[in-house]
Amino acid sequence: MLAFGRDCGSGWLVRGLRVLREAAERIDEALGECDLLATPTVPAPAFAWSERPPPDQAVFTATANFGGHPAITVPIGLTRDGRPVGLHLIGRRGADCVMAASRIEARTRTHLPRDDEQPGARGDAASSPLV
Repeated sequence: MLAFGRDCGSGWLVRGLRVLREAAERIDEALGECDLLATPTVPAPAFAWSERPPPDQAVFTATANFGGHPAITVPIGLTRDGRPVGLHLIGRRGADCVMAASRIEARTRTHLPRDDEQPGARGDAASSPLV
C-alpha cells in the first residue's frame, strides 16, 4: 500500500479524493432523518490469525473514517465457530457523543460480557481464545 501511494500519479490522488468526498456525501444523505447508520463491521466473518486479511476487510470502516463521520464497532455475537461479529455504527459528523451513548446502549442490550470479562482480557495467554 505504501509503495502504491509513493508510485501513483497525481491523477490517482485526485480521483481518490473525489471518490472519498462522494462517499462522505452519500453517508450524509443516508443519515438524513436518522441519527445512526448500522452496517456490518466487515463484509465477512472475522478471519483466523493464520489467514491473510481479505482485501475488502476495511471497506465499511474506512469509508466512514475518511469521510469524517464518527463510527464505532460493537461486538454483537460470535459465529458458529467462535469468531467475533461486529455491528458498525456511523453517525453524523460532529456527533461523537451520540456514538459513545450508542455503544453503551448496544452493549447493554446484547447482554455480551463487559470488555474486562472477555476471553483474553487479563492479557495472559491462558485466558486467550487464540492460543
